[in-house]
Amino acid sequence: METLLIVDDDPAIREVFSILLSKHGYTVHAAPGGRECLDCLKKTSPDLVMLDIMMHPIDGWETLTAIRKNPETGVLPTIMFSGKSPSREEVLMYGGWIEDYLMKPLTMQIISRSLASVFERSRTDADARLLYLRSGADPALVEEYFNLRRFLFIRDKFSREFCDEPEGSGSQTGRRRERLVELTRMLASLTTGGGTGSAGPVMESHDMAR
Repeated sequence: METLLIVDDDPAIREVFSILLSKHGYTVHAAPGGRECLDCLKKTSPDLVMLDIMMHPIDGWETLTAIRKNPETGVLPTIMFSGKSPSREEVLMYGGWIEDYLMKPLTMQIISRSLASVFERSRTDADARLLYLRSGADPALVEEYFNLRRFLFIRDKFSREFCDEPEGSGSQTGRRRERLVELTRMLASLTTGGGTGSAGPVMESHDMAR
């Protein structure tokens, strides 16, 4: 079973999460803040981080940024959670870095469903990433592809934050969707030699983003 790192400055939440998730078979580590999270990641290698946003002195977004900038944890799956929905600016800035965003109060059903979905996507992504890189794809373009997929998943989940955004390529979301289509075709071309026989991982990833 997978190993999780739970990061929250509320000791009651850490304790409850640790107990419940352990009962569901997960190995659970816990950290009371962003600094402790980063220290823990130097000593352990969890399969996923669940990261609260409203923490001090380093909040969840700052902690996430540090995780992504570290080559050893740059692709570590991360789920954010908070008592408030993300702002439009937060989605635009950080949406490409996270697998999911959960709203408090959390139930075990919500957490379990999110974890199952994230781990399934992560396994598919790992296989697809390896395929693309072995096919000669530029690593930067591969990461851009996955970042765009994650962004669109989060953006569509909180679409009400973008209700005033114009449709089509004139919007930031529209431009990112178009870029994802472009990268999807590029990666499909590399992995199939222009055919369609092995395009499954690419097209499946694209569909999940939408």
